[in-house]
Amino acid sequence: MEAAQAEPTPNMLTPGPWVGHYTTAALAFEKIIPTGELRMSPYRRMRDPFENKLIVPGGGYAGKPSPNPEADWLAAVQLVSETRERVRLLSFTQDVLDYEGQALKFGCCWARARTWEQYADAHRGVCLVFERAALRSALSADFGDRVAFGPVGYTPERIEVAPLMDPRIFDGETREAAVLDYIKQNRETLFFLKTDDWRSEHEFRAVLFEVADEFAVAKYGDALRAVVIGEKFPGWQVTGAETLAAEHGLELKQAHWAQGLPWLTSAT
Repeated sequence: MEAAQAEPTPNMLTPGPWVGHYTTAALAFEKIIPTGELRMSPYRRMRDPFENKLIVPGGGYAGKPSPNPEADWLAAVQLVSETRERVRLLSFTQDVLDYEGQALKFGCCWARARTWEQYADAHRGVCLVFERAALRSALSADFGDRVAFGPVGYTPERIEVAPLMDPRIFDGETREAAVLDYIKQNRETLFFLKTDDWRSEHEFRAVLFEVADEFAVAKYGDALRAVVIGEKFPGWQVTGAETLAAEHGLELKQAHWAQGLPWLTSAT
C-alpha cells in the first residue's frame, strides 16, 4: 500500500491555521523535533507572578451547615488548590485575523518580536509552527477528554474567581463533586485568563488535567509543519538545522524585520 501523500502546507505568510511555540535552538533541535514531543508544565512554573500562585476562591457560610463548617470549608478550598496543582499546560501563540493590508503579516504566529526576545533566546532560537487542528487532534487522541484547548483571555481588572458557595462542600460525601462542578463552571478564570500585560502574546493553550508527575509529555504527531529560526540564529548552525528539518519533512524558514514589517525568508 502506498503511503498517503501529505497535503501541501498552506502559506504561512497568511494568518489562519497556525500556532507557534517559541523555544531555544537546543530544545527544538535536540529534544522536541527528534522525539516528536513537547513538555507540559505546572502552573507554578509559569512566568506570570499572578498565575504561578494558587488561586483561592472566596466564599463562606451562614449559620451552622455542618458540625465543623470551618474545617469543611478549608477542605473544599484545599481541593480546589490540589486540582489546579495536578494540571499541566502547553503554551503557543496563535495567528490573529484582524490585521489588514501590509500589516497582515503581524497577525502571523511567527511574527511576534517580543515573544522572540522573551522565549526564543533573544531571536537566536526557534518558533515551531504547528497546524492547530492537527495539534488538537493529536493531543486529544493521546489524552482524551482530560485535555482542553482554547485562547487565553486578558483583563485589565483584578483576576478573581467566583466565590465557592455550594452547600455540598459541607458534606464529605458530596464535597468532591461540588468542587469539580465549581472548577468546570470557572474553567476560563482558573486556566485561561491573564492580565493585560500579556495580551500581545495572543496565547493559545492546551491544558491537561489529573497529572501526577511534575511534567507531562504531549505527542504532537504530524502537527508540526515548519521550523522558523530567529533573525540572530547563528549562521554556522543553519546547515545542521536544515538537515534535521529535512529529515522530518519540515520547512525551514527564517524570520526577519525590515522596512517596518516582519518577513519570512529561506534560511539559506
